[in-house]
Amino acid sequence: MKNKFPKQMKNEALFPCFFFLLLFSSPTHAQHADSVTIIDSRHYSNVFGETRNYRIFLPPGYFDNPLKKYPVIYFLHGWSQRYFGDGAEGQWSADKGNQNNGDNIANFVSRHEVIVVKSDGYNRGPGEKYYVRPYNIAPVETFRQFPIYFPEFIHYIDTHYRTLADREHRAISGLSMGGFMTFWIGGKYPDLFCAAGNFCGSTELEVGPKNLPVEYRHIDMYKNYAGMNVRLNYGNRDFIRSYHQDLNRIWLQVMDNYECKIYDADHSSCGLGEMFGFFLKTFANPPIRPLRWDHIDVYPEFSVWDYHVSSDRDVPGFTVLENVDKRGFRCIVRKFVPDGEIIPFVDLSVTTAAVYEKNQLYVINDVDLKSSKAMQQNTLSDNSGRLRISLNGNAHEIGVNKITDKPNICIAAFVSQQFKLKI
Repeated sequence: MKNKFPKQMKNEALFPCFFFLLLFSSPTHAQHADSVTIIDSRHYSNVFGETRNYRIFLPPGYFDNPLKKYPVIYFLHGWSQRYFGDGAEGQWSADKGNQNNGDNIANFVSRHEVIVVKSDGYNRGPGEKYYVRPYNIAPVETFRQFPIYFPEFIHYIDTHYRTLADREHRAISGLSMGGFMTFWIGGKYPDLFCAAGNFCGSTELEVGPKNLPVEYRHIDMYKNYAGMNVRLNYGNRDFIRSYHQDLNRIWLQVMDNYECKIYDADHSSCGLGEMFGFFLKTFANPPIRPLRWDHIDVYPEFSVWDYHVSSDRDVPGFTVLENVDKRGFRCIVRKFVPDGEIIPFVDLSVTTAAVYEKNQLYVINDVDLKSSKAMQQNTLSDNSGRLRISLNGNAHEIGVNKITDKPNICIAAFVSQQFKLKI
């Protein structure tokens, strides 16, 4: 089978094949399936401190026009699989040929101008016994945090292949445990993806840092997907379909940007072509960035929509941001969501996006909703137009105004009292 390697990749195919294997260089295996170039490759991850594998599907004509760029669909494999796609007895494979009854990645890429990338969720080190549970979830056993790694992986793909390197031309998808990861990573990074598509994924699993694991339920995270199109495919014989039905009871009522389709299928990548078509339609008409957004995150430190949150939280929990825009936000840290116990002893720092005037004095109005105490302080924006706001884990309503602005008027809390009407 003829090998073909992208010109822009390091360690190009100028040496014999054995030299690539010895050096652990970029492309280690390539093949053509219906004019699609499939490359198995690897890169070094600074996040993990190790080499990670991936498989990439390049469309017909990729090597003919060095100026043309393509949208990208990321695909996360499921339990017992790896980047090369082979699961237990190969029953879940959907890469090429007749796999998945022909409704597979290579066949889709052969007919559309799109790149598909499969990451590797393997969660063991060299020399360790093969392990079928990917992504370090359910249970959390190692240091690897795949959501933290994913932006680095995207950057690698964008700098080594001709991609349209923006959120409007990037989607994420996955099967089974990879489907769970799709909704988790997609909801964590709505600023990186315009669409997320889940094939038969679990709706709740244990995730998070090794010493801070939490039960993560997608049903509670629907607000994380503002600015995205979201879809779930599952089969009417899927052994976990009851979880999908529970999710639909909520998401279909509260999300205008969510859709679901049920197939005559088992636990599989059912409707793969339709899902990828859903992505292409989204690329053609991507959702705009929301003017106001909400976000829930399991990590003590995270970034989203160019805001950065850091904290000293050393217990399991969730940081919740609500109604975030230029005029302020609400912030709270809970043991679980939606209504878990507040964790007040956490110190947080919220650095805003660069949406303010540079080196300008602003008034920060902080209402602690638990104590009903209000505090006001002046803060100077930095040279890029960002503000840094410090608070604790209690429920805080934050208002941001210039010195000359009129204050925001909002209801922080209310009390209902009953009155007897005398006649």
